[in-house]
Amino acid sequence: MTTDPVRARAVRQVRRKRGLQVHALWFVLVTLVLIVVWLIWLRSIFFWPLTGLLPWAAGLAFHAWAVYHPSELDDARIEREMDRLHRRRPGPD
Repeated sequence: MTTDPVRARAVRQVRRKRGLQVHALWFVLVTLVLIVVWLIWLRSIFFWPLTGLLPWAAGLAFHAWAVYHPSELDDARIEREMDRLHRRRPGPD
């Protein structure tokens, strides 16, 4: 088995995308069930499925953000932070 870092990163990204797809599928399925329950039995009450679906939708949005905009530590970001810290360090006494 090869230890190519690009392949390993690609495998991680594919797994993250698959996890997001599963998350989105469950969201859609549960949303449909809740709406059907509301339509059949509890239509006279306010649209209560929103009380659970809105926070879940926010979580799904954060999940999508994490998958498509990962904040991995790359060398350029580490170098910028090191430079910033060196500029803020007080000089020798």
